[in-house]
Amino acid sequence: VRKISDFNLQIKSGTWHRNLARNFSEVTVGIIGLGSTGQEVARILRGLGFSLVAWTMHPERHKDFIRDIGIRMLNSVDEICALSNIITLHVRLSHKTENLIGSKQLKALRVNRGYLVNCSRSRIINYKELKKALELEWISGAALDVWPEEPITSKWLKELATHPRVVATPHM
Repeated sequence: VRKISDFNLQIKSGTWHRNLARNFSEVTVGIIGLGSTGQEVARILRGLGFSLVAWTMHPERHKDFIRDIGIRMLNSVDEICALSNIITLHVRLSHKTENLIGSKQLKALRVNRGYLVNCSRSRIINYKELKKALELEWISGAALDVWPEEPITSKWLKELATHPRVVATPHM
């Protein structure tokens, strides 16, 4: 939201621009998964003034939290991707969540030139499709701390991890 990675690259290249970043209240964050981590992320983001939408496989388990924090619940991951500026993933890996984010969802995220954050499990996202989405500029960037290979050894995954619009860390 604050374009930190863009400013980082500008300063390192010797330029200095103070472009105005968006206010948090103008940004919709889509939270996929409302377990304990997803709920904590929602609390922090709500406190900072972000608009929140969410999808969870078990909305009935979280109905009190959803009501108390005032999250708008959506019916599908595709809908979350189409309406969000940022997507953050907090789901467990299962046969239902593997490859939850692929080409279709990344293309939907393209509407808002959104960002994708994955601190969940690597197999939730099709990383090859994510690389393609970054190269074709469907999305503005990604923050990843889980990887299909740890440590990263394959050429294509190194290219993704070193992409200028990817913030890459080990799982922390």
